Amino acid sequence: MSATLEECRAAEKLRIDIYFRSLAGCCWHIVLDDKNIEDSFVQSCTRDAQHPECREIGPLILKMSPTQRRKLASGGYEGK
Repeated sequence: MSATLEECRAAEKLRIDIYFRSLAGCCWHIVLDDKNIEDSFVQSCTRDAQHPECREIGPLILKMSPTQRRKLASGGYEGK
């Protein structure tokens, strides 16, 4: 599976918003900082999400390929 570039950019905007609100990355630090990009981790974070942007990013990440997820975790879509 692979997300569109627009979906990847939307996820990047949400990632920035999440880290702006919480420097620790809220529940998504498990995926975005620790790079646990497997579906089970993404599904767990999606299930535990408390804030709107945290709930929105999960479905976008689930659409992404492993390469896209790694790129998102490293901030690779920022400013592109």
